[in-house]
Amino acid sequence: MLKRHFVPVLVLLMAASACIAQSTPSPVTVRFPDRGFSSYTTLSQSYDSSANWTSIVDSTVAYNFNRVFGISLGAPFYLAYNQPLFNNSTTTTQTGGPTTQFTPNSGYNAIGDMRFGLRFATPTPVIKYVVTVTGTAPTGDTSLGLSTGRATADFNNHVEFDFGHFSPLLDLGIANSNALITMVKRPYTTLGVLSHYKAGLGLPLGKRLSLELAGYENLPLGLQKLYSQEFNRGPGSVSSSGKGKSAPIYEQVAAAIGKGFTEDNGFTTGLNADLGRRMDMGFTYDRSARQKLDSFSFCIGIRIGRVPAH
Repeated sequence: MLKRHFVPVLVLLMAASACIAQSTPSPVTVRFPDRGFSSYTTLSQSYDSSANWTSIVDSTVAYNFNRVFGISLGAPFYLAYNQPLFNNSTTTTQTGGPTTQFTPNSGYNAIGDMRFGLRFATPTPVIKYVVTVTGTAPTGDTSLGLSTGRATADFNNHVEFDFGHFSPLLDLGIANSNALITMVKRPYTTLGVLSHYKAGLGLPLGKRLSLELAGYENLPLGLQKLYSQEFNRGPGSVSSSGKGKSAPIYEQVAAAIGKGFTEDNGFTTGLNADLGRRMDMGFTYDRSARQKLDSFSFCIGIRIGRVPAH
């Protein structure tokens, strides 16, 4: 398992050292080609303190009618997910009562939910306003926690003020799944209405580098369902990692229904490098204070077709 996973890690690390260490591009970019077809594909390697390593190829094909309106279609493909850094042996055991202790789930080659997006952007140079409406079809595997098995949607407003030496930014949105919120991937997927907020500052570091510092809050509204990506779920089963009640809910059960436990807040930092009109790279660190989760992500992005002008 480790050998299969080591090759993409090594390739990404070599690319990072050959260029400049940097970060996952901001998910809501304000740079769009004026019109025509374009494609953007990212290869990302992420690690979080709960689910270990994940490798994802995410491709999006877009058509921009002009600088204001555009549509897109895309889907993630998981090359590997929940992979341990070292191949520690773990046995499946039965505990007292109806609760079962499982070996954490991991695997290769699985598609996530297909998504469709609509974009509206103001072409103004100083105040940049982008509205995105995103919907998904449940093409991912629900037994692996990669999909909720339901269609999901997100409505997001992104405002950015370009003052040259710094750029304040703000995101306000409402969704019915955390999978559509533009942050580092979580080891769980939620289903239920939630509002999400992000506020921060973009700092240019020369012509090619930029740093983003932001805080965020995902606030659930009403009943929520959580699907953990760390366990295989049998029919009607309740699973446990054996870490006790103090552990986050996604480390205790394969699926849960309730209120409040899916709230997520913390801060995120991203270092982005623009390697030209067709390639960028990035590094992101995300700390979830509420979910007790540290996440790191390294990403390479490649554009094909029409590209945005600098």
